[in-house]
Amino acid sequence: MTRAVLLLALFSLIGCAREPAPAWPQGYGYASYSAWNSDSAPPPPRRSQMVVPRSDAVPVPWTRHHPFGSDLGGGQPCLDWLASYGVPYEALPPTRGMETPISVTGPIRGVRYANGTENPMSCDCRLAVALYYASARFKALGVHTVRYSGAYVYRTTRSGRPSLHARGLAIDVHGVSTANARYTVKKHFEKELGDGCDTDAPLLNQASCRLRNLGMFKELITPDHNADHHDHLHLGLPPN
Repeated sequence: MTRAVLLLALFSLIGCAREPAPAWPQGYGYASYSAWNSDSAPPPPRRSQMVVPRSDAVPVPWTRHHPFGSDLGGGQPCLDWLASYGVPYEALPPTRGMETPISVTGPIRGVRYANGTENPMSCDCRLAVALYYASARFKALGVHTVRYSGAYVYRTTRSGRPSLHARGLAIDVHGVSTANARYTVKKHFEKELGDGCDTDAPLLNQASCRLRNLGMFKELITPDHNADHHDHLHLGLPPN
């Protein structure tokens, strides 16, 4: 009887043994950290990171917590921040709707923002800070030019309130260019693909995923949301 019980217990242990979980195949899911930050710029600091040493690649925020969303401050501290981290700009005179109006006069971290005209981008200083971080995400995908519209357009929403574009806090991305190709949201963004974070996803879907995971934008609207955005990605910061 005792021997039978021991044998039964032994077989039970063998039956409960589990094989190790299979490793995910390479290329599955999110890109590696190094791929996301090929220019050695880590993501912006989280709320728990109150102080970031200047020796790090991440710019030091001028606000209490981190340069995310409504924690981004405007005014002279914002302009000083742009100057400190090499964002080319010129301050603009007071402009209806914008707290700290500027024009972006050159590429941001090697990424050019083009609108089909010779005019530089006009926007609020806070949007330029957000684009500093967004540019690292674009650059990691091989993008050197972002084609956009509407960074500052004074217009209202359907409810009659000033839009984020009217505040200079939103930009519509219509397409991007790499060394080998041009991509437009209208033709190359694949709808109903989910989050688009897989490394096999179309480039613009991956860009949308990485910008969303950046955590800075109150509004990130794609062709998946509605027909009004069938040809662009709308990126908008929360107003202060």
